[in-house]
Amino acid sequence: MISRAVFILPILLGLLVTFRASRADTLTLTDGTTLQGSVMKSSDRYWIETPDGKSRFIPADQVKQWTKDSEGATATATGPADSRKLTFSATKARAESGDTPLGAVALWQTFIDSNPSDPDIAQGKVELERWKKMAEDGAEKINGRWVTGPELKTIYDKAEALFTEAEDLMTQDKTIQAVKKLEEAVKIYPNAYGAQSFLGYISLTSHKEDDAIQYFNACLKLKPNAVDALNNLGITLLAKKQWAQGIEKIRQAAEVEDTRSVAVNLNRALAIAPPDTRKMCKAAGDAASLLASKYGLVGQDFTAMNFLIMEPRRRKASSGALPSGMISSGTGFIVRDDGLILTNRHVVEGGTAFLVQLDDGKKVSAELVTIGKDQDLALLRIKNPPAGAKFATISVSSHSAPDPGVQCFVLGYPLLDRLGATLKVTQGIVSGNATAPGGVDVLIDAKVNPGNSGGPLLDKYGQVVGVVTMKSVTSGMEDSMGMAISAGKIRKFLTDSKVDINAAATAPATRTADPKVLSAEEVVAKVKSATVCIIATH
Repeated sequence: MISRAVFILPILLGLLVTFRASRADTLTLTDGTTLQGSVMKSSDRYWIETPDGKSRFIPADQVKQWTKDSEGATATATGPADSRKLTFSATKARAESGDTPLGAVALWQTFIDSNPSDPDIAQGKVELERWKKMAEDGAEKINGRWVTGPELKTIYDKAEALFTEAEDLMTQDKTIQAVKKLEEAVKIYPNAYGAQSFLGYISLTSHKEDDAIQYFNACLKLKPNAVDALNNLGITLLAKKQWAQGIEKIRQAAEVEDTRSVAVNLNRALAIAPPDTRKMCKAAGDAASLLASKYGLVGQDFTAMNFLIMEPRRRKASSGALPSGMISSGTGFIVRDDGLILTNRHVVEGGTAFLVQLDDGKKVSAELVTIGKDQDLALLRIKNPPAGAKFATISVSSHSAPDPGVQCFVLGYPLLDRLGATLKVTQGIVSGNATAPGGVDVLIDAKVNPGNSGGPLLDKYGQVVGVVTMKSVTSGMEDSMGMAISAGKIRKFLTDSKVDINAAATAPATRTADPKVLSAEEVVAKVKSATVCIIATH
């Protein structure tokens, strides 16, 4: 199946940026015209809102210079720096120019939360509901136009038929005809990862490196962590003697998932690269040495080996629950009834706007409070909650770390693109202690997947004994283990951050005071309303 994936350009970068009325950025156009106002750049064009409230898009090739007014513009993690708010027209323009409905939902939610008395607030709420419906329906931006419903299905079915026909032609060694079908599929449906990947593979093996680079870059916009696209793009860049860039792409592929093929390619690339390049690529060199040891490649003559190109595989369609690209997701849980959320640092780091999905499905915007320096922990806060609102919380155990062998539960929102944005539960036992980067000190055998990061690790009393952080790296000879940061380190992080959680949300201090043991169903019922999905835009 052709993968249905969408990505978001960094249009939300200016989401929390405001400009003083007396100051503005300046765009100087190639024809000598100058424009002043609030400016934001996407990949191929500039958006500008002028002081009279009008906005327009300008192609990047028509802009000679963008002069930023650093004194007049401020960007913070906690909201606007002055009284001027993002206007309705500006929000609408940015939402329409994005590449995912979920990004527009985040943008409109921020507009509503930040402008409660705006005269256009009613229209803003209508827009929010419209984009939510588009997100639920899996709307996609195809060739610059938003498409959903039967029309989207028709486009997808046409592209899928062409892709299937192309595969059949390739099995009959009719590659030229197959390429034409793939190109037609991509023209109809540019979000077709499978077709883009096959075209890149065919271009690379045909020594058409420039075409291959174009196709593999399109693949990585759709799926930034696609190992085959990273590996094959790296090989293509090396063929063009772009040594450092090629080595870095293969290193990135190894970081996502190390395989014997990637290990061979990384070691070969470093072996044949110029000496100056090898000196620049220390991280790649360290990774190559580690993988050479793991796969028994030490001592081999890599200069006599060819690069191993990864042939594309057919991929199942994405559920559309979470767009890829410049959006990431994780889990968190509320530790204070004013909406303070604990999660992992790596869930929010680099994010420019945050959307939190509550247990009832409602989505609210959030702001960054603090990021841990020594531990993989961070705090968010729900923005502008209703007056007097109190959120459900999860209590943090007063025990420093759980004992090996005790029962544990993991709650979170893993694999949104495949399993959907609903709460998932796994259970197991605490396997033992650990020492790993980011403060990790608890090992568990409960299943942990991407998206579980930042979620609560709970004991049989429904109390937090850790924050789920990652799972261990695996190979064909070993299984993975879940990893977490213990309650003791959580409390230290909160103390260092000068955050006081309610006494009622803290577990009893002694084991003799432990409450009643709960069943798995009772644990989930107790804490699910305080466990949230976090969506970050970058």
